[in-house]
Amino acid sequence: MSNILDKQHAVPVLIKLLEGNKFMTELSSVVSNYSTLRLLIRDLQDNGLVIVDEIVKDKRKVKVSLTEKGRAIANKLKEAQEILESNN
Repeated sequence: MSNILDKQHAVPVLIKLLEGNKFMTELSSVVSNYSTLRLLIRDLQDNGLVIVDEIVKDKRKVKVSLTEKGRAIANKLKEAQEILESNN
């Protein structure tokens, strides 16, 4: 698990998903390279942090959401980020 959080963009993506379910295109504001984003989302899914749903009518649209485990971790990461930002 700790390895996945060390990956570039993992923390910002998890925090972004606290806003709610996002399409992959919406997450491109955090990770601009789509291939990198796909690999990261797959790794997050493999670690049980996100769920990936392909839209049946349009396979190009992929929706990503946090699992309970992912939400718990993302909330802690956001809290830590807010503490760090308030100290600056």
